[in-house]
Formats: sequence, C-alpha cells, structure tokens
Amino acid sequence: MSFEGQDDRGGPGMRGAGGRRRGFDEEPAAADDERVPEDATVVTNLDELARRAGGGGSETVHPHLIVIAGNNVGKYYRLDRPITYMGRGETCEVQIQDTGISRKHARVVVEVTGEVWLEDLESTNGTFVENHRIDRRMLRDGDKIQLGRTSIIKFTLTDATELRFAEQMYISATQDALTRLNNRKYFDEQFLAEYAFASRHRIALSVLMIDIDHFKKVNDTYGHPAGDLVLKVVARTLAKILRTEDIVARYGGEEFVVVTRGIDKANTRVLAERIRSTVEALAIPHESGELKNTISVGTATLIDGSPPSRTALVAAADTALYRAKRRGRNRVEQWSETDPMEAPPSGVSEDTNA
Repeated sequence: MSFEGQDDRGGPGMRGAGGRRRGFDEEPAAADDERVPEDATVVTNLDELARRAGGGGSETVHPHLIVIAGNNVGKYYRLDRPITYMGRGETCEVQIQDTGISRKHARVVVEVTGEVWLEDLESTNGTFVENHRIDRRMLRDGDKIQLGRTSIIKFTLTDATELRFAEQMYISATQDALTRLNNRKYFDEQFLAEYAFASRHRIALSVLMIDIDHFKKVNDTYGHPAGDLVLKVVARTLAKILRTEDIVARYGGEEFVVVTRGIDKANTRVLAERIRSTVEALAIPHESGELKNTISVGTATLIDGSPPSRTALVAAADTALYRAKRRGRNRVEQWSETDPMEAPPSGVSEDTNA
C-alpha cells in the first residue's frame, strides 16, 4: 500500500503561499528625476490602483459561491462549468457535510446568456433562497442559499482582486501560519465530515496523534527559532509522506494530528512507524549543528462503531500517545478495545452522532 502524496485540503493556495509581488509588497523603483519628497502626497486614480493589483483596469466579474455558515466558512467555489452540483455526495463539486443535506441536493446551472439558475433536485429537506423554498430560481448577486440545517451559501459576482482577497482570508482562517499545515479549526470541521462518512459507510477511519519528544529542551537549549525550524521541517515531512486525501493538521504546540480513511489497524501501524522512522532519520541543519529529533505516535482506528464517537476516537489516540510517552518515547502505540477510555481531550466536546 502506498502512502505517497501531498495534503491539499487547506483550501486554495495551500502550498503556494509566500513570495513578493511587485506593486503589493514593494515600492516600484523610480528614476532620480521622478522622486518626490517623503511628506508629499502622490496623486493616483482607481485605474492605477487596479493595474497595480493585477486587474489591468476594469476586471470581469465571475459567478461564485461562498460558504457563510456551517462547515468551511469562507470557502469560495467558482462556477466555471455549465452545471455545478451541491450536496453531501463525494461526486458533488460543492460537497457539504450536513446531515440535513441530500447526496445530490441541488445544482447551479450557468446559461450561455450569463444567467445563473439554482435548481432543487427533489431533496428531502428542500432548497431555500432568501428564506423561500424553491424548485428553480434565477440567482441574483447577494442571494443567500440555505441547504440542510446549518449550511448557508452566498451567491456573488466577484472579480479577480476580490477573489484573491477572499482566498487569502480563507487561508488565514484555516492554515497554521508557522507550519503551513491545516490548523485546529480546519481539522475539527473536516474530522466531523470524515467521521460521519466513515460511520455511514462502515469503513475504517484512523487518527494518529503525533508529539515531538523533548521539544521544550530544544527551545531551552537552542532558542525558540530552532524550535520553530523543527516544527516546520516535521510538518513538511508529514505532508510528503501522506496521501492527498489524508488530513494533517497542527493540533497545538508540538503536537500534530493525522486522519486517514480506508486503512485498517495493521496498516495504520505501518504508516505510523514510517512517519516515526523518517522523522528520527532527519538531520536538521542549524548554526549550532545538526538537530536530531524523535516523535511519539498514538493511533486509534474506528472499526464497527468503536470507539463510539469522534471525540472518543481522538481520546483513544491520545491514550495511546501517552502510553508511548510513558514507555520511553520514540515509539508507536495503538489503542485497542480493551484499553480504558480516558476523558476527551481538552477543547473537544463529547457527542455520539458524529
């Protein structure tokens, strides 16, 4: 079984963030005879501002959907095809995990005339636009679409500059600034969907809790910049090993979490050992010499409804992680059904229905 791949669940621009853009991040060079006093006001206009922002003057607007309530708040979907399906099913271009949404709930149709229509696909709980249940309705800029119990999506006509801004805001809200991995908020939302899917289809779902051993000693000995470097290198290592469909996030401090679907308990251990041994082999260049680190890993796998909830699954992986720490660190431990269940990790509320 191959685990190669990269995680790309962090939304648009997950791996391409960074770099300087002329006109945004630096002042354009000016000839000596064009220089003005520092306290002078430079007169410009809207066309010039648009040109500097990459818009080239007036920009063409495109239809988009933006999630404003429910999971993945802030995520944008460009309606760049004739038909876009919305629903809980994996084949939907706009996939929304909400128990009140049908597998194929509704679709958006972009006509050659430029008109955009929303059509309900005989969904169980209906499709609403501006609080009115609809079968078919032409969308207008700013219309709010409600699907299911909690999901609200706004239809908007957006130009490239606004879209870039929205994408950056989404990245900021879902990405850890230091490691560029998904953050805890993103993990919580996606794990909710993954657990619901695995429970419905009765497939294996594994959680790996990963903690860098003796991380405080790194900070105390070499300083916090060295600790930051270790975190970034370990994060990159995780992203390289895992598959595209896996979720990896910084859980807090020096702790990371991985969620992987469709891998049984035995192969979850194989993956965890591969991650552990790869990190152990790292030699991170530093001004004080090479930094060597190890990790401890605890895993738990959802099999036939056990553990009985998503928070219990995380708590089970945490229990295994603590056992790995107690038994000497730099090792993998797996939770089993005979292990006593500890309280859910702090910050996670208990539930029984995904």
